[in-house]
Amino acid sequence: MKKRTDGIAALFVLPLLFGILLFYCFPFLATIKESFWSEDGFTGIYEYKKLFMSESFRLSIRNMAVFFLISIPLLFLLSLSTALSMRYLNRKNYKIVPVLFLLHLLPMLLPSAVITVILKIFLETYGVLNGFLVEQGKEYINFLYSKYDIIFLEAIYLWKNYGYCMIVLYGGINGVPEETIECAKLDGAGNFTILIRMILPQIRSFLLFVGALGIVGVFKIFREAYLLFGKYPYDSVYMLQNFMNNELYAMDYGSLSAASLIMIVSFSVFIYFIFLRKGKKNEE
Repeated sequence: MKKRTDGIAALFVLPLLFGILLFYCFPFLATIKESFWSEDGFTGIYEYKKLFMSESFRLSIRNMAVFFLISIPLLFLLSLSTALSMRYLNRKNYKIVPVLFLLHLLPMLLPSAVITVILKIFLETYGVLNGFLVEQGKEYINFLYSKYDIIFLEAIYLWKNYGYCMIVLYGGINGVPEETIECAKLDGAGNFTILIRMILPQIRSFLLFVGALGIVGVFKIFREAYLLFGKYPYDSVYMLQNFMNNELYAMDYGSLSAASLIMIVSFSVFIYFIFLRKGKKNEE
C-alpha cells in the first residue's frame, strides 16, 4: 500500500519537477554557459571584467546598494511601528481595526500598471502637481526625470511591501505572552525597554522573515521603476535590472548572463546569511 501511495504521489509531483527543470534549471545552466563561453569558444572571466569596467554597470550596482541600505531599515521601522499601533488599537477594541488591516493590504491587490498610471497623473509634466505649481506662479518640474525619482521609488517600495510585513510582525507580537509584559510594567520597565528587551527578541524569527521579504522586494522593484521611468531613467534610479534589460535589447547575451549571475549570487548570499543567523539563534 505504501509503495502504491508513493507511486501516486510521484505522478502528481513529476509534472512540477519537469516544469522546474524546463523553465528554471536548464535556463540557469544555459546562463552560466553564456557567461563563460561565446561563439568563439571559452572566454573565461572576460564578460565579468567587461562588466566591472562598464560605467553603467557600476552605477547600477551603486544605486542598488544605496536603495537596499535605505529601504530595508525603513521597511522594518514602518512595518514594526504600524504593527505595534494595530496591536494597541486591537486591545482597545476599536471597531475600525479590520478596515485598517484591509487598507494596509490593499497595495498588494493593485497591479503595478495601476500604481504607475496614478503616479503619472500626478507627476507628469502636465500632471496635477505641476498644474498646482504653475497656478502658484512657479515653473514646472519634470518629476519623473529628476533627483526626486529615488524618493518616489522608495515610496512605491514601502507602499507595496510594508502592509504584508506588518501583518507578519503583528502575528509575532501577538504571540508574546501578555502576562510577561504586564509583569515587566509592574517592575517599572518602560514601553521602549519592553520593546527592545522583551518583544523584539521573542519575534526574531518574524523579523528575519520580514528581512527576506524586504530583500525580495528590492529585487522586484524594477517592474514599477520601468513602467514609471522607462528604459533610460535618471541616474539615481538606474538599477541593475535596467542594465540587464538594455543588454538584452543590445543582444549582448554574455554580458547579460554575467550580470544575471551576479544578481542571483548576491540575492542568494543575503538570504543565506539571514537564515544562517536564524539557525544560530535557534541553537542558542
